[in-house]
Amino acid sequence: MENHDLLDCRRISALLYRKNKRYQKSIEISKADSLYKDAMETVAESKDSALAEDLMRSIMEREDKELFAAMLYTCYELIKPDVALEVAWRSDLMEFVMPYFIQFVKDLSTRVETVQKSTDDIKKKEDKKQEERLE
Repeated sequence: MENHDLLDCRRISALLYRKNKRYQKSIEISKADSLYKDAMETVAESKDSALAEDLMRSIMEREDKELFAAMLYTCYELIKPDVALEVAWRSDLMEFVMPYFIQFVKDLSTRVETVQKSTDDIKKKEDKKQEERLE
């Protein structure tokens, strides 16, 4: 079905590959037909950073700014910040990567606050135990 003349048949083929967890093949079919939304959804479902980076780089070869922004949104959890920054810088797309980085910095600061709070709680418990031992 992947070589069928009708686009919808090829799209069904890509969907079947995705359902059977053959993500790379599904993405190849979608990219060949310029169905980047389907490819992004497949990458997001796969939870594979390498596939996300590969798709993002192939999108940048097309020089499509909107697809780049959509990729950052759809596959946010899978895209490494250094890769996003490098691709954006090389393609002069810093304004398209900024929403991603704002969200990344917010998430990072939230994680740091959570870890700091946990660490403070652990220190307080240890201090109480030491005071009880000394008494």
